[in-house]
Amino acid sequence: MSSLSSVQQICSQVDQLTERRRYAQALELITQGFQSSPANPELLYREAVVEFSMQNFDQSRESLRLGLTESPRHFGMRVLLADVDVVQGRLAEAERTLLGLLAERPTSSALHASYADLMFRALQIEKGTALAAEALRLDPHNPHALYVAAIGGCIAAGSRGEGPALALLVEARPDATKTVLALITHLMHAGRFSAAHRLAIEILESRPDSEEIQSLVAETECLSHWTMVPLRPVLRWGHAAQVPIVLLATVVLATVLLAMGRRSLGNEGQLILAAAACAFLLYLAFYPRLLRFLVRRRLGLKGSST
Repeated sequence: MSSLSSVQQICSQVDQLTERRRYAQALELITQGFQSSPANPELLYREAVVEFSMQNFDQSRESLRLGLTESPRHFGMRVLLADVDVVQGRLAEAERTLLGLLAERPTSSALHASYADLMFRALQIEKGTALAAEALRLDPHNPHALYVAAIGGCIAAGSRGEGPALALLVEARPDATKTVLALITHLMHAGRFSAAHRLAIEILESRPDSEEIQSLVAETECLSHWTMVPLRPVLRWGHAAQVPIVLLATVVLATVLLAMGRRSLGNEGQLILAAAACAFLLYLAFYPRLLRFLVRRRLGLKGSST
């Protein structure tokens, strides 16, 4: 048997073992392959894939470095290198790699999906949503395209739409939870509470026992409730700044209203204005805590968010 055919057989077996998550056996086979074909690019690529699947990202990067030294234009290794860069937070490097790959294969659904995933991680939501839609158009059955399109759909449309639920797609991508949680935080800071709530509900279905995500669902439900609309500008500053901002706003409002009342209203009118200002102050100061308590109680969560 020739060395080339032996390597091809080993690569085929490694692919099958990796698909079944039998990573230790896959690495043993790769080691055997190196004995007959040292520094073989295909074996180095498989080694990088296995290490990436085991979340050994530094080892995966090293295998890719060696492999790309032997075969600089290897498509699969360059795609995987972009994935490693994304996971390790090297987003600019990943974008450069993906743009180069897309220039070579502009109709690749997988590359558009990877680029969309990168944009979501970089919190460029509009660009990520557009890329996700293009990835799904190019291949409606690509799992990665379905995943990024589900994220974009939750943010933009407000409904799950057709196809697999986001929760199922997240379960198939162990690194996806971190991306979705970062997006939820970004959407909350941007005041897009309804979109954040939809994503939180979806991610809870993939991790129903997570107290952190349960609390996130409760918090986003409160913030997206219609009765919280008057407070949304204040909430952008965070809960710590809520009370002083509310007090300052109420004092200014009361002063203005009373000044106006002295000129155009009698004593009774001034009392009505003062009562309205006090009621608004009580709403701003206490209603959010009450709503959080009621929502958490309805969801069966312990305690109340402050």
